[in-house]
Amino acid sequence: MAIEEYSRWAKKFEDWLRAFAYLSWKSLKNGYNDGGKDGESLTSPDEIESFVAEQKCVALLFQSVREDIISLIEYTSAEDLWDKLKNKCFGSAEIVKNKKKILRKEFDLFGCLKNESVCKMIERFGHLKLELARHEIFYS
Repeated sequence: MAIEEYSRWAKKFEDWLRAFAYLSWKSLKNGYNDGGKDGESLTSPDEIESFVAEQKCVALLFQSVREDIISLIEYTSAEDLWDKLKNKCFGSAEIVKNKKKILRKEFDLFGCLKNESVCKMIERFGHLKLELARHEIFYS
């Protein structure tokens, strides 16, 4: 997964996890409280099942995200990793707000550039529409 593909990838990953590893999905959404225990000190079947689901979720995230993106993230749980990954790909709330503002302005001012073919203009417009959709900006 590349940073530009995050929104599409995140939905697919979450849907796959919910369908094929439900306990891991619950761990991703609700967090995992291990109480400071490592995997060897767990005793009850429920604790072990939760621990395995958490570890599976983290492993799946590591397998599906490029190493240069995920290697710099420090995390405490799958939920924490998921949230930090989202923040890394989208940026802080202020960055997202500014990016949306820039995209809206770019859309409003969109036009053919000097010496640009219609084909290139359509290609640029398609890219702009994808960026708008990625940031959940829709025009009717």
